[in-house]
Amino acid sequence: MRRTPERGSPEYWKTRERHWQRHRNPMTVDQYLELHREQQGKCGVCRKPEKKLYELQSDHHHSKTAPRSRGLLCSYCNRWILSNSFDTALYVRGVVEYLFRWESEALTGLSLCREG
Repeated sequence: MRRTPERGSPEYWKTRERHWQRHRNPMTVDQYLELHREQQGKCGVCRKPEKKLYELQSDHHHSKTAPRSRGLLCSYCNRWILSNSFDTALYVRGVVEYLFRWESEALTGLSLCREG
């Protein structure tokens, strides 16, 4: 049975870097630790603190020509973005504008869902 390295150990960071390289993620251990400090151990999207130390996942732009790291996300937010192919800010902005528009119309008594 394969042993999982302890979080934060040198062996753990070696496996993380190998994983990042396989997935075309330019993240280094130093960059991860710096982002982790800057984000105060919280997800870059939902801002919830991680439950286990170094649990946050490295998010990166999936460009084949110039991949780059963007930040650290909890597994839920990272899966949500990837599973829904929301890898562009323009698409996400459209989702946010839609939700704000719906909320605004719902608060004024209008309904986006018309029964017909």
